[in-house]
Amino acid sequence: MKHIIKGVHLAHLGPRGAQATEVVIAKIARGTDSTQMRALKNEAEFYARLRDLQGRFLPRCYGFFRCKDQGEDIACLLLEYCIGFAPSTEQEIVEYHRAKMIAVCKIHEYGVQHGNLSRAHHFVRTGDGVRVLDFSLAVLHSCVNAYPVNTNPRAPRDLILQCKELVNMEMTCGFRHDRAAEQGYYRKRY
Repeated sequence: MKHIIKGVHLAHLGPRGAQATEVVIAKIARGTDSTQMRALKNEAEFYARLRDLQGRFLPRCYGFFRCKDQGEDIACLLLEYCIGFAPSTEQEIVEYHRAKMIAVCKIHEYGVQHGNLSRAHHFVRTGDGVRVLDFSLAVLHSCVNAYPVNTNPRAPRDLILQCKELVNMEMTCGFRHDRAAEQGYYRKRY
């Protein structure tokens, strides 16, 4: 395994006793009641909930494993290794932002709010779209309609009913410019 950042490693997966066939991400947490252990367990639960979206809008999850080593709890979440590339033209940038909005809306349709999309490293642009990463802070969530307001003519215009995470994504991606959103007047609904 090759260490990437704290708790995240690049590993090779394959049948026992045979040549490894796939590169994966191994997220590892230690400690019975550590913050990292709770976050990893939460992330695994949300990958399971979002199973239908794996491989299209988020990485495939190959499993969540727990064991004890010399009395210490250890957990490992194995995920698809997504290789990303940066958009290089104006058209690719627009398409990248559009793909991010679609991915986040799909996640919201499944009743999940990511909880930390303000950081760009939670998105990987792949050849066929965008993968959303890291569901350690995700929560169950109920949007009014799970669609961005500017692209859905049936969307409610009442500020209180709009999803803050989707409004923030619209602003981040350049699809929305309004003072109410910029000043944080949208109430969280979850």
